[in-house]
Amino acid sequence: MLNLIFDNENQLAWVNRDAQAELGLPENGGSSHISRVFGDEPLYQRIERDAFNYRWSGQLEVSLPDGSCKQFLGRASWVTNERWVFNQILLEGEIAVTAGGSLAAISGDSFALRQDQLRKVYEISSSINSNLDFQSICADVTMKAAELVGADRSLLYNVTDKDIGVFSTWNMTEKQSRLFSMVDFQHGIIKNCLRHRSPVLVPAYSIHPDWIPEIYRALNFESFILYPLYAGQRLVGVLALFHKKVLQFGDRHLMLLQMISNQMAIAVLNARTYSDMRHITMNLERELGFKSSQLRISELALIRKSNELAAVFDAITDALFVVDGNFTILEVNQAGLAFASVEHLSQLIGRPYCEVVGRRYDCGICYLRQTLDSSFPQAVEIEMDDRVFTVTTYPVLDEEGRANQVVCSLRDVTIVRKKGAELIQSQKMQAVGTLAAGVAHEIRNPLGAISNYVYILEEQLLLKAITAETEEKAEIRAALGSIRRLVERSETVIRNLLDFSRDKASNISSFFLRDVIEQILLLVGKTAQKKKVQIHVQGPEQAPVVSDSGAMQHILFNLVLNAIDAIEDGGNVEIKYALSETGFVIIVEDDGNGICREHMDKIFNPFFTTKAPDRGTGLGLYLVYNEVKRLGGTIAVESATGGPTRFTVRFENGGKDERSDDTR
Repeated sequence: MLNLIFDNENQLAWVNRDAQAELGLPENGGSSHISRVFGDEPLYQRIERDAFNYRWSGQLEVSLPDGSCKQFLGRASWVTNERWVFNQILLEGEIAVTAGGSLAAISGDSFALRQDQLRKVYEISSSINSNLDFQSICADVTMKAAELVGADRSLLYNVTDKDIGVFSTWNMTEKQSRLFSMVDFQHGIIKNCLRHRSPVLVPAYSIHPDWIPEIYRALNFESFILYPLYAGQRLVGVLALFHKKVLQFGDRHLMLLQMISNQMAIAVLNARTYSDMRHITMNLERELGFKSSQLRISELALIRKSNELAAVFDAITDALFVVDGNFTILEVNQAGLAFASVEHLSQLIGRPYCEVVGRRYDCGICYLRQTLDSSFPQAVEIEMDDRVFTVTTYPVLDEEGRANQVVCSLRDVTIVRKKGAELIQSQKMQAVGTLAAGVAHEIRNPLGAISNYVYILEEQLLLKAITAETEEKAEIRAALGSIRRLVERSETVIRNLLDFSRDKASNISSFFLRDVIEQILLLVGKTAQKKKVQIHVQGPEQAPVVSDSGAMQHILFNLVLNAIDAIEDGGNVEIKYALSETGFVIIVEDDGNGICREHMDKIFNPFFTTKAPDRGTGLGLYLVYNEVKRLGGTIAVESATGGPTRFTVRFENGGKDERSDDTR
């Protein structure tokens, strides 16, 4: 390969040994050497005239030392990617003719991005976002960028409005790092990078007019890249990448850095912002007191634990899919395999993304299509199988800045959404409890007055008992007795309602199961009557058990109410109970519509319900399951679509609270 560097004055700045041997050129020289080999027309102007987007490839006729002329196949690029920074051109190519007389094509392998490099870009993009520690993220960015382009050493500059310093270095001694304190805005090559907001690529530092001898001798390098890191319009820092040999960096390396520079800048900016916010928050915590401090410490512990798990075990990160322009899957991480419920990568590679994740939008508004068309990230929410996912897409840009691949990240946010619903439901339940208590007290007052008046009327009848008992007196006495019984029944219903709505502590005592069942029947009686449901109770009248009566009320209430709701129009609910030597069993069975097979594994999940929004919250069976487990029991369900449903609850330990044993 022949390599030449020359400026817009046709002055030869540098050539490699192959060019010296083939073209008879010195290591550097005036315009006369260029004119002798490439003709009288200035070579810089010829290439500039025919270049497109500051790149040129084509044929040049060259004169060899022996006097013969041959064709030179080559390509040229402005070494800084901006022609007005140094006004130098790097020309590289070869002299070759095929046997048939046609010119051989120059190899383009050194300019193309390989699959392993794209994979490296993907790995770097995944790793630099898994940490929020400022120092470690700067060190990670510095090292990863060097690994990506194959640099010997690297450092990350910190640039402010007034000063420039060093964030982090890689493969440098402390003495070598201190040399860069000599760099400022007004001197050195970095001034061009900052002035024009553009990368600087120097193929041979020793021939550059802005070189610093002390740094050159200390680091012993030739090729280097200065690449600015921008988060939007904000300059976060500048990457400096060094190599000992000349011509080790080119357009391919600039493209690789372009693919990750924005993400690196955002990662550094986020880490720096997080570090600043952490100090501010710590000051606020001291002012807010002990409780606020404890909450902050818990939050930091969760963040640290999340970072540790994300770094150690890839399976707990978001599911990532890399797709091409036809939405065909190219790469998947371990979390993506778990998301798709497959074990091997070969089961997903080559398959359409929409087939694996599911088509959630029309093709015209597909988030993948929008990312490819706009070359900007997109973020949407999708629902799949009762789960909610946040989908974020990131474009992978080619050398022309167009998106030809997309990295798609899926994050499960179901818990976040359902926590909000759980909070709303908790507030509703609290309001209902307050309302029930208020209504109960309001009703108790007139019921007390009615009881007093019934007592007065009965006393009046008793005073007149000296006269003969008449049929009218008997009717009045019977009516007063009915009123007293109805008042007592209303008092019982109100008392049961208040007891049920209170959040009582665990109270293990001895009671009759039939008494608890009768209390529940009073609460659900009107609902059963309205739906024409007959409730049958089978079990001994005197069945004493030792357990938590309040918890047993919650369990039976929810099971019986679910059984009534399962019956559309008329039916039967059976409540059976029996004692054993070690405990007791309760069975609640209905002849409703049954539970389909796909719902059987979900009925005890919080907020899962097949009822209309105004008829259920999905918390009933969830509360039943928790109460049964707390008391050391088991619950089983038998059902089928269109058939009866049976819930069987067993307490082998007598239904005592398991937590009570741990506290004694």
